[in-house]
Amino acid sequence: MSKQTKDKAMAAMLDSIMAVGYSATSMAGLVKASGVARRSIYLHFPGGKQDLAAATIAVAGQEIETRIGMAFDHSSTPADAVDLVIGHLTENLVTSDYAKICPIAAIATGLSPEDRSLRQLASQTFEAWITRIASGLERAGHPDPHLAATRILSQIEGALMLAKAMRDTAPLAAAASAIRENLARELDNNGT
Repeated sequence: MSKQTKDKAMAAMLDSIMAVGYSATSMAGLVKASGVARRSIYLHFPGGKQDLAAATIAVAGQEIETRIGMAFDHSSTPADAVDLVIGHLTENLVTSDYAKICPIAAIATGLSPEDRSLRQLASQTFEAWITRIASGLERAGHPDPHLAATRILSQIEGALMLAKAMRDTAPLAAAASAIRENLARELDNNGT
């Protein structure tokens, strides 16, 4: 399978997850949406939908982790970095007519108890993001970077879900404001 064909299949998986969730995503729908023959998908993703979802999680997760790292690397404060990340997420949400939330959360929330490998992959992806955020917080002198990073990611993910359900960006703005206030207080209390 060419990279272009593989990318089409993964893009169709991502779009379907955003539209109907993982459990409602079907191979027939993926074939139709991607324009990729079923046989070609199964040649590259022998486990079908689950293998395709795993590859999609890996690629989407890495892209987001890279964006988080760039935001922290190119911002003067952790709060500015978080504002960049939330700004990007807000823009994606609005331009997609409130369809594009976090792809990893979209997959994770649609998993059944039997989908252990995908759940583990989603968990590892979230942990990688937490680690990336924590690294930026640590460089800024945060007293408990891992805990703060976990809280920040939790606030952002929750705000995305609320924003999608409410079709309103106010939850994202509220999360950005709360994160900014918490970081200022925590970094000030730490003497940085």
